[in-house]
Amino acid sequence: MNTLRFILPYLRLYLLLIVVSTAGYSVTVSAINRGWYQSVGGAIAGFPVNPSYLVGEFSGNEFRNYFVFDLSGVAPGVTGATFRIFNPSYVSVNSTEVFSLFDFGSSITSLQDGTADLAEFNDLGTGKKYGNASFDLASNGTWTNISLNSDALADINGSLGGLFAIGGAITSLGATDSPEVIFNDTHISSVWGTDLALSFAAVPSSSAFGFLEVQAIFLLFLGRRLIKRG
Repeated sequence: MNTLRFILPYLRLYLLLIVVSTAGYSVTVSAINRGWYQSVGGAIAGFPVNPSYLVGEFSGNEFRNYFVFDLSGVAPGVTGATFRIFNPSYVSVNSTEVFSLFDFGSSITSLQDGTADLAEFNDLGTGKKYGNASFDLASNGTWTNISLNSDALADINGSLGGLFAIGGAITSLGATDSPEVIFNDTHISSVWGTDLALSFAAVPSSSAFGFLEVQAIFLLFLGRRLIKRG
């Protein structure tokens, strides 16, 4: 019993070191540009000239938004990603709308400078779907988290060191010309916006493994000595 009481604090310390050395971490990357394109062609000047990222349809014209992130400072090995977006105002004839995120495979340069056109508009709402979320009046003035899937993680990791763009569209639009809009009034403030919360599963470095190995050997040696003395 005395042996166990003596070793127990060291054992607890060893287990704590294992947890700390293998704990994951996360970083948040804010969008450096955002905006929208419309089905009739053309776009408005993007952020920061006009910070609007509205999406949806009204008067027979559909709007799809985009978000650009600079991943040049992000380390390799992203294991999880969450897209965070603020919705100041929901305006729709429907009680709920579904906002979906897609990959963007066209020119990010053209997307940002406003020279992209209908082909890029189509790209913003088609292709690989990264995730989606439902919005309604209760989402006004709130942030929404959208977990991104494995396709998004693969593209994020493939874009490290450069720019990464995401397209957005309402995928529950009806046949009516009545308003169906999310993120209305986002032109009012540049503070509102979007973030990517990226997760990493940390792997202990060789030095950390070495330290834990030394601790394990020490505990084994100490336990044997105490048992012999007992």
